[in-house]
Amino acid sequence: MLGLADRLYTFTKRFKSLRELDVDWRPEVTHYNGSNNSWFCFVPRNVARLPMLRKGLIPSEGEVTIYKMYSLGLIKPNLQQTREGLQDIYEDAMERMNDALQQGHTINILSISLGHAIAIKAAGSIDAKVGTILSLVGSGHLGLAAWDSILTGEVARQSGCNSALEYEKELSAFSAINYASGVVADNILVRLGTRDLLVPFKYGQELARSLQQRCEQHDSEFNYREYNGADHSTAIFLSAISGVGRRCERF
Repeated sequence: MLGLADRLYTFTKRFKSLRELDVDWRPEVTHYNGSNNSWFCFVPRNVARLPMLRKGLIPSEGEVTIYKMYSLGLIKPNLQQTREGLQDIYEDAMERMNDALQQGHTINILSISLGHAIAIKAAGSIDAKVGTILSLVGSGHLGLAAWDSILTGEVARQSGCNSALEYEKELSAFSAINYASGVVADNILVRLGTRDLLVPFKYGQELARSLQQRCEQHDSEFNYREYNGADHSTAIFLSAISGVGRRCERF
C-alpha cells in the first residue's frame, strides 16, 4: 500500500539476477473445455506463474492464451528494439485472434499493466465485437506512463528523447488511448490503484474514461473500481483475491 510494494519490487530489479530480461513472450495456450470462448491474456510473468494470482485473475474457460509481458524485457533504451518487441507480440496475437474468430469463437481479453499496449490495440483493430475486457492497472499512453514510472523511467530516459512527450510520440503506435475509440465489447471491467508508482493513476483514469464512453455508446456494461491507497502491485493482488477473473468467466 501507499507505494511500498512498488518501491520494493523496483528495488529488487536493480539486481541483474532478478531482472528476468529474457522472459519468453511466446504464448502458453491451454484448452479447458468445449466452450467457444477464447481468452487472450497479456499479463506480467508473476501473474502467470504464481498460483494465487493466476487462479484469481486468469479465467480457465475455453481456450486461454497467455502472453507474459515483462516491462524491463520489452522497454529498452533502444526505441527500435522496443517497437519491434511489441510488434512481434501484436502480430502473433492478431493472427491467433483471427484464427479464433474463423472458428466461431468469442474473443475475450485480460490486460494487466504493459499488456494494454497490445490488448487494446488488438481489441480496437479486430473486425468483431469483443465479449469481455478485463483491464487492470493500465495506461492510455505507453510513453508517458513508462517515462513517469519508477520502474522504467530510467530506461526511457536512455532512449535519446528529451521529454516525456517526445518519448510518447515515438511509442504512440502502442498507446491504448489511440485505439480505445475502436473497441466494442459486451462488458468492460477496469481496476486501478490510486497510488500506483509503476503506471501512474492518471493515465489509467484517462483510458478508463475512454472505455466507459465506448460502453455508453454501445449500451454495454462498464464496471469500474479504484483501490484507494493501493499501488500497482497491491491493486493486482486485491483484484486477484476478489476473484475478478472468475467473475469474467460468468459473463
